[in-house]
Amino acid sequence: MRKDFIWATARRLAQTQRKHKNLPARKQNHLRVNPVVALELSPVTASFCLAGGAINKIIQNPGCIAISSASSGGQPHDPEVTVQQDPYNRGGTLQIWKDDNSKGQSMILHGHCIIESPRSSEGLERTCVKCYTVNDISFDPNQSHLMASTGNNGSVQLWQDGEKLDNACYKYPRAPHDVAHREKDSLMAVTCMNGCVYVHPTLTNHPLGDPMELRVAPPEVQHSVGAIVWGQGASADTLFASSEAQIMTDYSGYHVAFDPDQGRRVYGFSAEESGDAMASDPDGARLALCTAARDGTNFLRLYDIRRKDGQRPLQTIQLDTFFIGQDSSAQLEPREGEVRAVSFSPDGLLLAVSRSDDELHIYDSRFMGRDREPMRRFLHWEEDCCLGGDRWGIVDAVWVDGWCGRGLGVVTGGSDGCVRFWDVRRSADDISNGEVLARPDSDIGHFSVGDPYSGEKPLVVGDNGGRVYVYDHATAGSSTC
Repeated sequence: MRKDFIWATARRLAQTQRKHKNLPARKQNHLRVNPVVALELSPVTASFCLAGGAINKIIQNPGCIAISSASSGGQPHDPEVTVQQDPYNRGGTLQIWKDDNSKGQSMILHGHCIIESPRSSEGLERTCVKCYTVNDISFDPNQSHLMASTGNNGSVQLWQDGEKLDNACYKYPRAPHDVAHREKDSLMAVTCMNGCVYVHPTLTNHPLGDPMELRVAPPEVQHSVGAIVWGQGASADTLFASSEAQIMTDYSGYHVAFDPDQGRRVYGFSAEESGDAMASDPDGARLALCTAARDGTNFLRLYDIRRKDGQRPLQTIQLDTFFIGQDSSAQLEPREGEVRAVSFSPDGLLLAVSRSDDELHIYDSRFMGRDREPMRRFLHWEEDCCLGGDRWGIVDAVWVDGWCGRGLGVVTGGSDGCVRFWDVRRSADDISNGEVLARPDSDIGHFSVGDPYSGEKPLVVGDNGGRVYVYDHATAGSSTC
């Protein structure tokens, strides 16, 4: 039975009052559910809007921030369809921001676009005919000056200190999406829309040659590889991959463990539904796999990956029904949803599930078989939240412990346009929980939580309007575009 927490009752109350008073959400200040708590972070120390569209990914290295984004008309090229140039297509889908002076400096990288002419001898900016969406970016864990990016132009590109490596580009048969490095040797795995994962060695000065191809879904089905994750600890050499169908009516999925060093599939998992998200615990003992079935149900399974047997999950639970509210009604309507991200706490005991209905559910992984109810339910919502229409939900959940003076909790970004900190030790009924860390001008595209002691920024936030905000501890001026 789904329990009505205080925030759920408050949401229905707010919707009902707006309906009868015919007032927009942003005017109902007295209905705020989660008050803004005084921040230890300073106001924005820098902001810029060079991105071509909604922010897809933000990553950090000491002194450097990398940002990838979408762009209108930046979809993969279809040779069978003639499409005119989108007048709103613009560059900036890949950029870096370097903190090399008091204000910082941002720079657009041209690697996933069609260039009309090279940079002139006078150093003028190159003209782009089409700029493709950049889907993912990743810093090399052993060579921090190297970064990989994947784009809808069908290629993966390596960069060195912001400079394009001309001999380090590989073209795939379909658009690549996620990229992930293995910690010990920087082995790079890239997902592709053709149902395969491609693995490249990068600890070499040679160009990116032909990679190892690992097939997740059979060639006769139209599947994309949706999620990949490297194991940790005892399973650090294993690559886990999950597929999802490209046909809307197909909810099948394939979930596989690979040994990239041997170039072979080790075993498959019993789940047969479409893959949403996966995560390995810090010890590399268990894999959490979230899937979506045809009837609108979603499942969370835990597998013991030390035994290399994916046919008998340790635990299987059906997740709460996904709900969405409408401004015109005080009811919550069930809807088809997805898990946007899943992650283990630093001690491996708790599990955070980020949902597309803007709810964050916390499970105790030790007792999921006894009680399928979440240990905590937190909601991204307040009076100015967009309750109706399409929305991404909670884009990510990052566990922190001792970060910026806070205890054990989760940092999330949601459709209410806020990045929040949730203290998992406090009750879900506590309406002061969900401290607002940042509130940009649009709903959250992505964010990065950094380690200030290693030279990273505590928080960098990108919204779906294409603007990026950099937060720091020290009070400083801001620069805007």
